[in-house]
Amino acid sequence: MSVSWQFFADAGKTVPLASLPVAVSTFGGEQSGIVYFGSNAEGRLLQAAFDPGGEPIEIEVYDADSAAGLAATAVRLALSAGGLDGALPGNPVTIGTSISSATVIAVHYRITVPLMAEAIYSDVQLRTSSVIEVDA
Repeated sequence: MSVSWQFFADAGKTVPLASLPVAVSTFGGEQSGIVYFGSNAEGRLLQAAFDPGGEPIEIEVYDADSAAGLAATAVRLALSAGGLDGALPGNPVTIGTSISSATVIAVHYRITVPLMAEAIYSDVQLRTSSVIEVDA
């Protein structure tokens, strides 16, 4: 079953985002940014598939190609820029138990890039824990 929630590059939910593209120089370093999680559907709720409305929904980092590119442990997630300092690399962020489609959630990220071949890597993605979408 598909859901209407997805990740966007903008708070207006007009530019869908499939991955976190990371430009890597041979020197490594850090890159920070914000992605937005929301739905363009009206009158909908997002809940955890297990214990809807009781179990928290999480956003996690997923490494689509573990043999190459960046590891999920290179990414820290938080609900604020200040929260990134205390976030553990690779850990999910909890966004609530029931989310209205009228809500847009800003997810801050910091990617610590090791020394590696200069390129743009797009194997690191964000995804939610198992969820369902219901009428509000």
